[in-house]
Amino acid sequence: INTDLTVGGTLNLGTPVHSTFNNQTTTIDSAFVNVLSSGSLILSSSVNVTIQDVLVLPERTTNPSNPQDGTLIVSSSAGQLRPYFWDGSAWKGISFTS
Repeated sequence: INTDLTVGGTLNLGTPVHSTFNNQTTTIDSAFVNVLSSGSLILSSSVNVTIQDVLVLPERTTNPSNPQDGTLIVSSSAGQLRPYFWDGSAWKGISFTS
């Protein structure tokens, strides 16, 4: 696609989706973007990623079976809803003090 792409309904892309933007600026401008994946979805950037509003991590009822180092989840498995960090060998609860 060399110009704008407008989709008024559903855009179905093949599996897997591979995209290269050749170091050009890419913008997705929408009030709501929902990306669904039935397997693994990797969003990768070679530069810093900034979230300008809110990042929501839904609560998980089970831990991932094979997490990558640095994985973040939210769980209440220890009786209190909080984020957890996979350090490569164990889940570490992130505690906040007031």
